[in-house]
Amino acid sequence: MFSLSKGSDIWTLHFDVDAVSRLLFIAAGCAGIGFGVFQVGRVHGSEFSLIVLSVLGCGALMAYWTLSDEPTTTVFDLTQRRITVDCKRPWFGPPRTFSFDDVAALGACPDDMHFLLARGERVRFCLVS
Repeated sequence: MFSLSKGSDIWTLHFDVDAVSRLLFIAAGCAGIGFGVFQVGRVHGSEFSLIVLSVLGCGALMAYWTLSDEPTTTVFDLTQRRITVDCKRPWFGPPRTFSFDDVAALGACPDDMHFLLARGERVRFCLVS
């Protein structure tokens, strides 16, 4: 879910996944894990290792979905001409600040919102799940 709030000189774009979507992703992962656990009791040999790997894959996918849906806030400060991106995903790191002069383009498509820096780096606001 996106929201844009506009102050006099500060615009804030906030992205967060609603609770229902997050619950559906977790339920899908749990269903995959449950199906795998049920199947483990019925097979032996090489099929056993394949099912265990599938269960581990479902668990990893569920963890990724949960972490990738963390909220992201992007602040456009029109007075100081800078953009600050604060993403709660563990791999994003601390909030990043960029001047307007560093930004070459803003991009939005159905599954991604980002801006391109003049040096060629792409910084994602969010990846829509």
